[in-house]
Amino acid sequence: MEPSYTHMNRAEILLAKRWTKAGKSPNAIAILLDRCPKTVRKNLAPKGAAATRVGRPKMTETEYAKCDAALNLLQLKAKGAKEITAAMVKKKSGVKYCCHSFHT
Repeated sequence: MEPSYTHMNRAEILLAKRWTKAGKSPNAIAILLDRCPKTVRKNLAPKGAAATRVGRPKMTETEYAKCDAALNLLQLKAKGAKEITAAMVKKKSGVKYCCHSFHT
């Protein structure tokens, strides 16, 4: 199979979708169309599925309260003599978030 760098045309995409419904794999369709399997998979993928980003989960009120309590405790112990970092608050509170989640 010689590499092809052109886009699949509408007829090829419709044919590939029909073959997918008939039970053919993307690799088998790629051989039938003389295309790269990656190109076929990319054109068969639902649009917008790859663009959906999840991001960091939001902290719940309880986890926020744990972090706040841990920060207050660390401030009392430090008495202004030490610097308190987000990593220290995370460790003390026991929450499972990345330190970037603390920033608002």
